[in-house]
Amino acid sequence: MRGRVIAAAALAFLAGASCGVGPGSDSGAGGHLRVVREAGRTSTVMNDPGRAEYCPSDSILTVIALGDNRAAGLAVRTLFPFRATSFAVLPELGSVGTATAAFRVPNGSARLGVSGRLHLEASVVLGGDFEIALPDSGKTHVLYRGTLSGIPIRNAPAGSCAHP
Repeated sequence: MRGRVIAAAALAFLAGASCGVGPGSDSGAGGHLRVVREAGRTSTVMNDPGRAEYCPSDSILTVIALGDNRAAGLAVRTLFPFRATSFAVLPELGSVGTATAAFRVPNGSARLGVSGRLHLEASVVLGGDFEIALPDSGKTHVLYRGTLSGIPIRNAPAGSCAHP
């Protein structure tokens, strides 16, 4: 249940936060998150600055990138230093080793990843790649592929983490 709440909160944030927001305007953004959509043809969804925060009490790493009328967010259940560098992407955040993803596209709709994988590189900054399947109203198979590069990881602000 808690995983659904986190995924829903991330999706709501992405749906509202990127309205009228320009590239790089997210405070503390650094590095880049690039997302490409593959569905019959390939198109770039975004290539914008991103930010990452880690909440040790919840073991959750969040990565957010905002662009013009689009956004991407990843939530990863992990421990630092990384014990696993490959994470299973699910519709809701589960135990350590899982991740979830949400994307807001230019037409205003938001999509939650249903399956896939996320690979993160252990370093002082966040890097890696992902491949995430998304639901589609038609019969077209939609796949979002992307890379994370040079995104600094900050500790979540005091009071923003749930305490056990």
